[in-house]
Amino acid sequence: MKHPFAKLIGLEVDSTEAGVSTCSIAITETLLNPHKVAHGAVLYALADTGMGAALYPLLAEGELCATIEIKINYYAPVYEGQVSCVTRVINTGKSVVNLESEIFSGERLVAKANGNYARFTPGARRDQTQQRKENGMNAVSEAYPIGTPGTPWGDEERAEWLSRQSRQRSYETDVLSVIERLRPRFDVEQYGRLDYGSESYPLMAIRSRNWRDDLPVVLVTGGVHGYETSGVHGALQFVDQHAEEYAGRVNLLVAPCVSPWAYERIHRWNPNAIDPNRSFHEDSPAEESAALMRLVAPIRDHALVHIDLHETTDTDESEFRPALAARDGKPLEPGGIPDGFYLVDDSENPGPEFQRAIIEAVEAVTHIAPADANGELIGSPEVARGVIQYPLRQLGLCAGITNASYRTTTEVYPDSPRVTPAQCNAAQVVAVCAAIRYALKHP
Repeated sequence: MKHPFAKLIGLEVDSTEAGVSTCSIAITETLLNPHKVAHGAVLYALADTGMGAALYPLLAEGELCATIEIKINYYAPVYEGQVSCVTRVINTGKSVVNLESEIFSGERLVAKANGNYARFTPGARRDQTQQRKENGMNAVSEAYPIGTPGTPWGDEERAEWLSRQSRQRSYETDVLSVIERLRPRFDVEQYGRLDYGSESYPLMAIRSRNWRDDLPVVLVTGGVHGYETSGVHGALQFVDQHAEEYAGRVNLLVAPCVSPWAYERIHRWNPNAIDPNRSFHEDSPAEESAALMRLVAPIRDHALVHIDLHETTDTDESEFRPALAARDGKPLEPGGIPDGFYLVDDSENPGPEFQRAIIEAVEAVTHIAPADANGELIGSPEVARGVIQYPLRQLGLCAGITNASYRTTTEVYPDSPRVTPAQCNAAQVVAVCAAIRYALKHP
């Protein structure tokens, strides 16, 4: 793609792939400010161009993208030489994508930028989110484009569905590289491997160093479906920022990305069109679920807390529910998407005070979802502010895989215009800390 401005200042896009780009520029005299330092706009241009280059491979046919905002922090001056910029997609929403750029002079980090980009189809009258707001309900298509209504999918339909899935981000870049940076401070183990065709994904877990059998266990799981961006990054952020605070008090076991194939596709199912979060039971058809159960089996009866980090997004209504109805040959029943954070308690072993402590802590970071006109959240009765209940084990849900005294599933809503990706990650971190804090006070 021609880029006249980049050509004007000598900016080169060196490489692009889905969700990642590298750019560079040689600092010449024409790019200096009056103090003989590279003008800040040059580094900003690197970030802006890099973000566009990282996002373009993810766009559907006919889609375009445009900068909404970019915030940049400058750490050190640049006087001469080559400056490079590495950009990665951090979160992909329905209409807004968040990206991060790191700018280097040699090996030195000189600036870092975070930006939001709109993705849109020119001429589209309005997106599904706006339709839902105007109509008072979620707008979904009447017939999913795969299969025959009323008839469950067979192998042919599953293969067609799989052919439509595309890789939109990198598990290795976003998750494995972060885990490697944590290795000097924590014990890291591979607890399984997923082999799907030519693709192979190591399943990784992080443990407290100096594990003690006399301490209770706190289990944190993220990315069980795969698409939950803040579930994955919130788990990793918790480990990086807070895990060491609990040394000698609890043993921590963190599985930050249970479903890496779906993480890369931003989907809820594995490539066999199976939902791992309905597959935590004996003889599980999902290896993602089976591998995690094998990891957890030795601590199943020693867990004090299990907190499972999830998201509810607009695509639950626009894509996943229609796909589920089509796959199972059932009628589509449109529902609503809660606007805000909420929790799922275990109806067979409820912990109302535990749930309330988490809600109160998270409210300092993001808003709590209000119940709808029927007193429900996502089709289930609200039993307390921001809390619903499911029979966790009966449904084969991840939060039911231990006998922990305290269990919950978080649900962050990243598509709300009232939150940023950073707030979504922070909400998950705060929830984990609040859960541990309450459990230690009430062992």
